[in-house]
Amino acid sequence: MHRLPPRVLQASGFAVASAVNGRAALRVLEELVVDVMVLDVRVPLLGGIGLLESLDNPPAAVIVSADPVDAATRTRLGPKVRAHLRKPFDPRALVDAVTAASARS
Repeated sequence: MHRLPPRVLQASGFAVASAVNGRAALRVLEELVVDVMVLDVRVPLLGGIGLLESLDNPPAAVIVSADPVDAATRTRLGPKVRAHLRKPFDPRALVDAVTAASARS
C-alpha cells in the first residue's frame, strides 16, 4: 500500500516525499515544507493518527485506512483531516482528495 500513493500522486504532477513509518515521516517534516500529508492509520512505530496528533501545526492531512475512523477520533482531529479514504480506494479519489486539501491549505 505504501508504494501506491506516491506513484499515483507523482504521475499526477505532485512533488512527493515518502516515509516508511511515522518516525521517518517526522524527520521528513523537519526537513521539508509539506502542503499535504497522506497518512496511513496503521504504519510501524507511529501511526498516522498518532503522527498527526503529535504535531502542533500540521499540514493538511488525507487519512487512508482499511478500517473506519471512529467519531471521537474524527472530532478530536477536526480540521486537521481534510479527507478520509477507505482502502481499497480508487487512485483518482486520492488525487482528488490531495488536490482539494492542497487548495484549502
